[in-house]
Amino acid sequence: MADRNLSTYYRGGQYGTREGMIVEIPPSGFDWGGSVPPVIDPFAETVSQQFPLGTKLTYGGRTFRYTHNGGVVQAAGALYQSVVPAAGELDEALEDGVAVGDTGITFTQTTGADIDINTFRDGYLNVRDETGEGNLYLIHDHIELTNSAAEEITLVDPILVVPANAATGDLIRNPYKAVIIHPSPNTARIVGLAVRALTASYYGWLQTSGMASVLTDGTVVIGEHVRASDGTDGSVEALVRAGTNEDEQEVGTVVAVSASTEYSLIHLTLE
Repeated sequence: MADRNLSTYYRGGQYGTREGMIVEIPPSGFDWGGSVPPVIDPFAETVSQQFPLGTKLTYGGRTFRYTHNGGVVQAAGALYQSVVPAAGELDEALEDGVAVGDTGITFTQTTGADIDINTFRDGYLNVRDETGEGNLYLIHDHIELTNSAAEEITLVDPILVVPANAATGDLIRNPYKAVIIHPSPNTARIVGLAVRALTASYYGWLQTSGMASVLTDGTVVIGEHVRASDGTDGSVEALVRAGTNEDEQEVGTVVAVSASTEYSLIHLTLE
């Protein structure tokens, strides 16, 4: 396989901070500078991006993921989900004139509005149909994707199988980009819990595992599992597996019970 399309500052790695936290930075199209600060505050926010989205921070028994907030202020103790793919991002035409080992391919979206530059940076290109189907590539960066134009997508991972003339693909955002409070019921995968009131469009951290204070809807039981509520946005409710909602995503296990509309202690299991 050809080398991945990563220079030194884009490769990531595992690091330790002065306070004993462990930071795992994924390969990325974002230039984070290659130097981890000695102190990282999982409860801080910044207007500009500091790390690749999805960077993992382990602090004691709790795990956090670096995220970009959507257009609404986050509420502490509320669950957040990924963005739902939109028209023009799914089942669109891929370029067939590439070679194995290339890290560039064109994508032609015809059913949606123009897509801003790097909306899908650190997201994925999924080859959906025809020759090359089943291959998934990490996206390094891209220009603005103009409706009905074949625009270049630069990949981290080299092409494994050349797509056929009729091949189609999906563009999927990084799951931690532009996250939103989960509607009830949720419409995409739950990715984490807000640990502060994160300003709209700012960058910060979502908690994904370990002890957490979580908004509660209805009656939950200590030692039992919870899921995203289908009655109150951002909250958890009991996960009933007796033919009711056994297929729902498990969020965690109840450690200490609080009343409905208050905050229970939940051991999150979103990693």
